[in-house]
Amino acid sequence: MVCAAGSFVHDTFPDGTRRLTSVSAVGVPKSDNQLAVAYRGPDGFLLDVNGFGGDNFGASDKRDAVYPDYWYFVRGSSEFEIGTASLGDAALGRYSDGSSLCFFAVGSDRRPLVSGSGFDFSGFADGIAWVGGAATRLYRDSRALGTIDFDRGQIELTLELTGRESPFQKLLNPVTFGTATGRLAITPAGALSGILTGPGGSTGTVSGRLFEYGVGLGLVFELSYPNGDRIYGAIAADMRQI
Repeated sequence: MVCAAGSFVHDTFPDGTRRLTSVSAVGVPKSDNQLAVAYRGPDGFLLDVNGFGGDNFGASDKRDAVYPDYWYFVRGSSEFEIGTASLGDAALGRYSDGSSLCFFAVGSDRRPLVSGSGFDFSGFADGIAWVGGAATRLYRDSRALGTIDFDRGQIELTLELTGRESPFQKLLNPVTFGTATGRLAITPAGALSGILTGPGGSTGTVSGRLFEYGVGLGLVFELSYPNGDRIYGAIAADMRQI
C-alpha cells in the first residue's frame, strides 16, 4: 500500500460518516506501508495496517460505489474500496482515513513456484496524478504490461499513465501523461522492487509481491517530476489474458 497526506474535502452522510470528494494538495507518497485484507463473508472485510490492526467493515457500512467494479464502504472517517471484478489473482483498492490517501493491491500471498522465462502479464493501475496543481484519478485507464523472467529473477514493466478529472465523483475527461518503464528484481520469496523512469523527466520506485504462486502481481509505485508534481498508486496484474 502506498499513501500520501494532503488537503482533502469530504461530504458528510446523515449518519456522520464522510466521503472524500476532492483533493487540493498531495504530499510526498510513502510506499513502505503494508495492508492485509481478510474477507469475512458477504460485504465483510477486516483490515490490518502495518501489523497494528485496522477497520472492520460490514454490510451496514456499504454505500453506493462511485466507480464501476468497486465495492465501497465507509466507517467514521475511514473509506475502503476494493475491486469486485479483479483479474483473479490480484485486486486493486483505495483506503482513506481522513488524513491520508492510500492505494493498494492485494492477493493470495503464496510463495511462487513458477520457473521459466517469457511470461507476459497485463493489468491496471489506480492512483492519483497531482500534475499542474490538479488531481486526476488513474482508475483503470492506466494499463500495466510486461514480461517476467523467473529464471533470471527480473520483470520488465511498462505503465501507460492516464487519469480522469473529478477523481472521486464521476469519470470525466481523460488526461494522458505518458509512459513509465522499469526493471524489477524478484527475490526467491516473491518480493519485487525496482526503479521507474517516467514522462517529463519523472523518476521513482516500484515495489510489491507476486501472488497466487507467481501468476498474479501486486505493485505500488511513485513518480516525482522535477517541478514537484507527482503520480502514485497501485497496480494489479495477471499472467492470464484479459
